[in-house]
Amino acid sequence: MLGERLRSVRIKRGFSIAQAADGSGLSTGFISLLENGKSDITVGRLSRLVAFYELNFPAIVSGSDSSSEPSTVGYPSYHSVDEGVTYTAVSAGYGIMSTVKVEVEPGGGWKTPSQHPGEEFLHVLAGAITAQVDGNQTILTRGESLHYASGVGHGLHNHSDKLAVVLAVMAHA
Repeated sequence: MLGERLRSVRIKRGFSIAQAADGSGLSTGFISLLENGKSDITVGRLSRLVAFYELNFPAIVSGSDSSSEPSTVGYPSYHSVDEGVTYTAVSAGYGIMSTVKVEVEPGGGWKTPSQHPGEEFLHVLAGAITAQVDGNQTILTRGESLHYASGVGHGLHNHSDKLAVVLAVMAHA
């Protein structure tokens, strides 16, 4: 469970809930609810915690606390009911690069923009998405790609009536 993994990382790194809240800009109440499995989290909020804990996104989704070990397949998924998005770590990352399969339900997408150091490359495997990067929208369909600096606000939305599947490759700065 994602909340349990986040609690484990916080404790391993020696942070109190108050320190994690202060460092991520989230409330102590929200972090407590999340860690106890009583709240969902948007990708924007999750990226703030991941940045504070100095992890890469797939590492926290997969439950890995290390990016120094060779990655393998078969990592678990995280489904954001609130956003209608499922994230499956394809690798936990090795060094500065990591890969996630993102499935966006019809009408689903990020409620708050994500922003973190590095770069991202998106490749649509199925369906269509609207990618929003630094206030600009680009519609991508199967077989199309987009590469951008992830230090600006960005997000994905599925405005179609079919599931969209995107492979996201992230290079962390």
